[in-house]
Order: sequence, then C-alpha cells, then structure tokens
Amino acid sequence: MAEEDDEKQSGGQSAAQSAMKRIAEKELRSIRRRIRRRRALIIGFFVSITALGLFGITYSIKSNLDLSRNMIRSPEIRILGYDGAMLETIKGHYSQDVSLTTLPERVQNVFVAAADPTFYDHNGVSGEDFARIFTGREGSGSTITMKVARSFFKEKSNSAGRHFQEFLVALWLEWSFNKKTILRSYLERSYVGRGIFGITAAARIWYGSPSERMSLHQAAVLAAAMSDPEKFNPLFYPRETAEEANRILGKLGQYKFIEPDRVSALTLIEPKLDVQYDENVLSGYVVDMVLEEVADIVGYSSRDIDVVTSIDWKVQNLAQEIVPEVAAHRVIPRGADQVAMISISPEGRIRALIGGADYTPFQRNRVTEMRHPAGRMLKIATYYYALNENSDPAQWVRDNRMAVGGWRPINPDHDYMGQTSLREAFVRDVNTVPANLADHY
Repeated sequence: MAEEDDEKQSGGQSAAQSAMKRIAEKELRSIRRRIRRRRALIIGFFVSITALGLFGITYSIKSNLDLSRNMIRSPEIRILGYDGAMLETIKGHYSQDVSLTTLPERVQNVFVAAADPTFYDHNGVSGEDFARIFTGREGSGSTITMKVARSFFKEKSNSAGRHFQEFLVALWLEWSFNKKTILRSYLERSYVGRGIFGITAAARIWYGSPSERMSLHQAAVLAAAMSDPEKFNPLFYPRETAEEANRILGKLGQYKFIEPDRVSALTLIEPKLDVQYDENVLSGYVVDMVLEEVADIVGYSSRDIDVVTSIDWKVQNLAQEIVPEVAAHRVIPRGADQVAMISISPEGRIRALIGGADYTPFQRNRVTEMRHPAGRMLKIATYYYALNENSDPAQWVRDNRMAVGGWRPINPDHDYMGQTSLREAFVRDVNTVPANLADHY
C-alpha cells in the first residue's frame, strides 16, 4: 500500500510539473510573440520614416532640378523696361549643342586635365565632397560630376542640405550615365563669364569660330575661365589668363594626355581672341549687366527668359545720343578719353546707364567698375539733397577742414576755399563739401 501511495504521489507530481511546463511554454511563446510584434512595429516605424525621408529628399531634389536641353537653338532673353515695354531681344549666350563626336579628343582632354584629371577613374565624388556636407564650405565640388550636379539645380545654395543633395545627384549621374555624357553636360553648362555658358557659345563669341576648330591654348583659356570667370577673364586680364592656360597645358603633359615635350610649343603670352559682338539697340553696357545678372540668378537655361529692368527707354535713348556728343565736344578735347553716365530716380532705381563714350567688350563699364564707385555715388547724393532744398547751384557752401564723426576729409587738390559755390565744389570734386552736406542732412 505504501508503494502504491508513493507511485500515486510521484505521478501527481509529474503531472503537475508537466502542466506547469506547458503553462510556462505557453507564456514564453506569448512573450516572444509580443516581442516580435513590438520589434516588427519598431522596424516598420523606422522603415516608414526612412522611406518617407527618402521620398521627401527625392521629391525635393527633383523639384529643384532643371534637366531640360534644347538642341535646336539658344534661348532668347527679352529685356523689358520698368513699364513692361520691350527694349531689346537678344540671343542668350548658352551652349546647347556640344557634340563629343565632332569635338577632338585632345580638346576634350584640356578641360578634363584642368578640372578633374582623374575623371575617368573615379565614381564621381570624393572625400572632400562628402566633407563639404558637414563643413558648409562653398564651391562647386572637386570633380566634374559634382560640378555638373550643382549646375542642374534651379537656385544656388551653399547649405549643408544642398551639398548633400548635390552629392546624391552626382552619384545618380554616375550610376545612370556614362562619362562622356557627363563630360558633355559639363562642357555645355559651365559658366565662362560675361553671361556665357559652355564652350560652343564661348568659342563663337571669343574666337569667332566653332569649338571644334579651337587650338589647345584657346581651349585652355576657356578652361581657365571656367575655373574662375572673374579672375581669368581674357578680355580684361589677358596675360593672367594666358599664364593660367599655360599651366593647364602643363597638366596635359603631366597626366600623359599629350607628350610633355610638346607643351612648351603650345604656350602663349596672351590669348588669341577674335571677339564677336552685336550692335544692340540698347546700350551694350546695359546688355552685359543684364546677362551677368541673369547668369547669377537663373544660371544655365534652355528656356526663353523675360527680364524686367528699371530702365526708362526714353531716358536711356536720350542718354545714348547725348553722352557721346558731350564726350566728343567737351570731355575728350580736355584730355580725357572716356566718359560715363548714370541716371537714378529719387527712389534709387537706375533709369539709364552709359558705361563709356563707346562700347566694346574689352572696355570696362565705367559706372559699375570705377576705382571708387561708392564714394562717388555718395557725393552725388549729398548734392541732390542740397539742390532739393535750394535749386540754385550758385548757393554758398562750406569748404573748410573739419572733423565729421572722427573723420577729417582731405580735398584731392589740398586746397580749401572756406566758402565756395555748390557748382564749383562739384567741378573741383572736393571731399569736404559732401562731408559737410552729409553731416547737415
């Protein structure tokens, strides 16, 4: 009996243990299911956030890109006056037709050597480009692909977000297109200066010939201008630009694009230019300003552009008739070789602008590129206020040494009249009278 009781007790304990085990396993399976569900929800949440983020980035990039290309013609730029009147329609200086099948390989290599000698060997981006995302350093990127990626954006920006977008677009370009297609876009879309984009437009305007006929030095001049359009402008800085072009030709030999011993025979002291330009109805100086502003704001374009300016055609047309006449009869006979004029409305808008007695692309705009433009404009403003209060130019004003805010202006002729007429002060271009007037008003 005792043995049977032990067996029953043992069997009961085994059944209890088995039941407890099943309950524990069931609870464990339930816990595991909850953990898996929680993990799936967390993963799903982060995947959704990532997908939404990627969608947002992709949408933002696509909405900011302009991938259009017009093979038929360069776009037109219609210049309008302040009242909407058409002033001039000019052909935009945009390259739309670069063809690498007709452009000699040796010319292509000039631009590769200048901008990105290892272009054919990398994946489109570099560590320097990745670092720009975090440093916010300005620039168009270290590779040709990065420069092309930047050129596709409708608006300029140097934010970290934009650098990241450019980085992604560069990777997409390398994934989607071959190197020749990317190089063609670079040669079409790069800014050369003076409102000119790309090598075909630049060759037509600067050399008077198709880009296919450029010499290696001419191509190097364009490559130098692409690297810094302001510093290496062959019209204003021919020797500096030629020196940079010679350095680029040296890189051709360094990277084995040509035989190194050929480089010295290709170098020149100054670029060979044959500049072509149109005689516009509107002042060439105004047209140049418009083209440069459009290049800075709009960038490369395949579409026609309307530009509303502050120019008053009646005032501008009158100025274009009178300024050369004044220069010929009153200024040049006195020993000066140039003259310029700017007409500003009371609210500060430019109504007419003449940058010189005559116009050629080699001459600077003497209104915007004076040695001391700010000081001269401030002087005119003080005389404007004086004449508003008293319209008589013979009115007496003070021409004496004085301190204004700790500053003691000095007249260019070191002569101080004490009292002089407003007209005489203006003619002598003194510094004391405008300072006194500015302090008074």
